Amino acid sequence: MTPSIFPLAPMGAVVGSLLAGLASVPAAAQTFIIDDTPGAGVDFPSIQAALAVVPSGSVLDVRAGSYDGFLLDRHMTIIGESPGSVRVTSLVEIHGLGIGATTVLSRLTLENDVDVFDVGPTVLLDNLVFSWPAGTWAGDLTVQNSSDVRMARVQFPTLVVTDSRVQASASYFAGRDRNPYPGRGESGVRIEGAFLVHLDHCVAVGAEGDPCYDPGGCFMQQISAGSGGHGVEVGPHATLRAVRSNLVAGWYGTDDACACQFFLAVSGDPLVVEGRAELWDNQTDLGSPGSNYSPSYVVHPGGSADESVPYPSLSATNAGPQQTSITLAFDAEPGSSRRMIVGRQPVLAPIPGLTIGRLVTTHRLASLGESIQGSEQLSFPQPPWSLGVVFHAQVSRTMASGATELSNSISIVAR
Repeated sequence: MTPSIFPLAPMGAVVGSLLAGLASVPAAAQTFIIDDTPGAGVDFPSIQAALAVVPSGSVLDVRAGSYDGFLLDRHMTIIGESPGSVRVTSLVEIHGLGIGATTVLSRLTLENDVDVFDVGPTVLLDNLVFSWPAGTWAGDLTVQNSSDVRMARVQFPTLVVTDSRVQASASYFAGRDRNPYPGRGESGVRIEGAFLVHLDHCVAVGAEGDPCYDPGGCFMQQISAGSGGHGVEVGPHATLRAVRSNLVAGWYGTDDACACQFFLAVSGDPLVVEGRAELWDNQTDLGSPGSNYSPSYVVHPGGSADESVPYPSLSATNAGPQQTSITLAFDAEPGSSRRMIVGRQPVLAPIPGLTIGRLVTTHRLASLGESIQGSEQLSFPQPPWSLGVVFHAQVSRTMASGATELSNSISIVAR
């Protein structure tokens, strides 16, 4: 499709026209009904049973109920009936996807780990809640060796990223305690290896350390409690971009009834950087009150942290049922000119000199005019999309000097 330039107009109308203009591009995907209670109109009793036979690119419309975990190694869109109604009780694995369309998990409650590894194309994790049964250890969302994993409104996992590009918007990552006692609390987000992790309007919270452990009575055998976890850890070769996010240090573990004789534990740090951090307008906090700590971040030798550039960013309230609205939020330096790119397919086409390259096919684009306040929002009606249709968007910022920077990319899923 030839790119279409819209004249400057109220931003809601401009963006609504962009998205509505793409509504007829994709053919409707084949949809199957999954329900753990058999009945009329039900195609499969489990997610895994459907994945074994349905064609790639299908939409699995999962009705309320409890389901086993599954292995996803083909392109698929899996959407729960409503937030909180679909529980997945065991491990979910996503790996080995070949080049092709975006793979989507949306509106699921996950009671175990999710592992994404060795994935080339885009994986979108949308509106997921990690919620473990009471009394069990919380698990992880692990991303390894994957080129484009996007998250929107993912809540409560510990995020561990290795050699992968990850973009997260309006998501909440909470570290967990380690075992055996006494253990340091896990970091909310841990980044290892190369590539970029972009946190946009996210919260990352380090876990509290384990409580003081007394293996032999209230005497010399006592040892210290566990130290608090970090909000975000950035490894030696990794790059973090955090925009308007809240990075929270975990507190040290509490005393037992005897109190620790050798209390050496300390709180964590909101951010620890061994690689590179690009930071704009973030907040750093403690998970608990105390007097032995000043909330900031730590940069190790060889690492770097840059707070001098107001990076552009884009976040969204993803599409919901028909007749609801989509809200987009733009962040850019006042005085810069902005454009939005909207496309049906994600791409990875790096531009020399930019940390974030063009991540969306340029099906349509539009001027958004000059940034006046730095942070702006707009809402518009959802176009008439079919279930599971995905669109991608990204904004660019150009300064008076001519320098251009691209924001993160967001993905919008019709439900």
